Amino acid sequence: MEVSGRVRALLLLCWIFQGESQDVEIPNREVEVVKGQTVVLQAWYSPTSDISRNTVLWNFMANESKLVISYSNGELGAGSPEFRKRAGFSRSMPSANLSIYINNTQESDSGRYLCNVLIPGVPGLLGDLRLNVKVPPSPPVCTMTGSPVLNGNVTLSCKSSSGKPVPQYKWTKTAPMSEVFFSPMQNMAPKKRTRGTTRTLQNCNDEETENGSRIEDSLVKTAQAVKGKRKVSASEKTGKQSSSKEEETAERPQYSHWLMKSEPESRYENGIDVKFGIEDLKGLPNQTGCWDGVRNYQARNFMRDMKEGQQAFFYHSNCKVPGIAGIMKIVKESYVDHTQFDKKEVNYDASSKADKPKWSMVDVQFERMLKRFIPLLELKKIHLQHKTTDGPLKDMALFTQARLSVQPLTSDEFNFILSLED
Repeated sequence: MEVSGRVRALLLLCWIFQGESQDVEIPNREVEVVKGQTVVLQAWYSPTSDISRNTVLWNFMANESKLVISYSNGELGAGSPEFRKRAGFSRSMPSANLSIYINNTQESDSGRYLCNVLIPGVPGLLGDLRLNVKVPPSPPVCTMTGSPVLNGNVTLSCKSSSGKPVPQYKWTKTAPMSEVFFSPMQNMAPKKRTRGTTRTLQNCNDEETENGSRIEDSLVKTAQAVKGKRKVSASEKTGKQSSSKEEETAERPQYSHWLMKSEPESRYENGIDVKFGIEDLKGLPNQTGCWDGVRNYQARNFMRDMKEGQQAFFYHSNCKVPGIAGIMKIVKESYVDHTQFDKKEVNYDASSKADKPKWSMVDVQFERMLKRFIPLLELKKIHLQHKTTDGPLKDMALFTQARLSVQPLTSDEFNFILSLED
């Protein structure tokens, strides 16, 4: 919907009086994101009256103020054309949580953002932050000028057309004597940096001449390798299981965040209580335990992908109120799950042999509780909204692959869920 005349007038007033108040809470005033990813701009306030009467405006302060999104009189207002269909409120409005998300971030989104709350009869509230959208380097174009002959001179050039911050380069001389050269351009003041580098070889010796005939071909292959870097397909993001249950031979996308499910309430299988909630993890020595008993090939493969230091949400499942309770980190990477060989264990697998074990586990350590428990029903509501608004939770595995006990999360999904804490 188009911004109403009333909202436009209020926007003008905010511009005039923007320096008078700083009462909107902004936890991160410097926010960074990689181009193309979703970013969450966090903000909230403590209302003292009926929030449904308040007007919320998010503005992007470029050469002129541009409206990103607004809420007034129970209606959402679309912002400037460059933000339409890309921006949305993280929570259903009205809410004291004013956080917004911006999808498919562009370098032009970098700059200052203002969050204004207009309250009838009292001074308005204001908070601001700066967004820096980083741009990965474009595939380098590498060339060679000169002739690689004995005592000759050649110049090797490598340049990327885009990249923010300006990409750095290094030249590597291979065997028999390996050396690494850094371009002098990289020591220049930031304002003088360019997106290219050169390396000049003067008075080439026999070894350099012998290698010289392969230099240009090598440069081309290097550029092609960067340009051909594999992209994650939509089907891979949803974590579809490979055609082989035993092993996935195809390359899988690399994730750095996870969601891991466990049951916090007592339930007995073969006389054994399988209960293990986040409080149980906290009660273990050093608040560390092994995540065993996973008997799904795809979930196992995800655990084999986990790296030490990565974070995972501890999700309470199969209970009265399922949802995310806290955060833990991976402290030991995948190793053999011993419970598969123990006949007394609930998850004993007679088909798994010690010389060829099927199942793996990782060690996890409690990191912290979330500031508030985030229930499944709330996440599902947001997921359904994001399916229509192209929000960060639109493809979340919790809903697209609900039966998996170990699920990958994109950085956008993980960071968005963290923004729901407040």
